[in-house]
Amino acid sequence: MGDLDILVVEDNDDHAELLLDSLAEFSPQSKVSRLPCGESVLDLLGGMVDCSECPLPDFVLLDIKLPKCDGIEVLKRLRHHQCWQDVPVFMLTTSTLERDIKSCYRNGANGCFGKPFTYDDFSKVVNTLKER
Repeated sequence: MGDLDILVVEDNDDHAELLLDSLAEFSPQSKVSRLPCGESVLDLLGGMVDCSECPLPDFVLLDIKLPKCDGIEVLKRLRHHQCWQDVPVFMLTTSTLERDIKSCYRNGANGCFGKPFTYDDFSKVVNTLKER
């Protein structure tokens, strides 16, 4: 898969640890960063005036259910920020509600995956990235 820069936005420490461990196993040469909440992403966006200020990740894994500022709102903000519009965003969810999944795609998500992730899920993400 090569070296990737991956951003994980996950508030649950246990879920984050599983994701980080799985990503390390799937792609040990990749750099994975974690932000614990949607507000952290918004702070990052607010501080970016020029796209060259901060290297962008190759893709984002974004939890839907985040405290205060949920993943859908974060996704909307990412899609409206000129630097982040083309960064693939894959939503993570424990929800099985069709309206949640549709909302993700309607707001620009590149994919939705149920937690916990499996190797097959990661393969789908990688294949989607290769198609881009």
